[in-house]
Amino acid sequence: MPRWAPAALVVVVVGLSGLNFVYSYLAGDSGAKLVWTGVL
Repeated sequence: MPRWAPAALVVVVVGLSGLNFVYSYLAGDSGAKLVWTGVL
């Protein structure tokens, strides 16, 4: 395995976890808006 591979893997995992956080927040926010206002 190349020397830079573990660092690249860390960057990819951190980036994907950030995207997961954003997607979860947006899904929760739209669900809450639907429940409280009835409008998306």
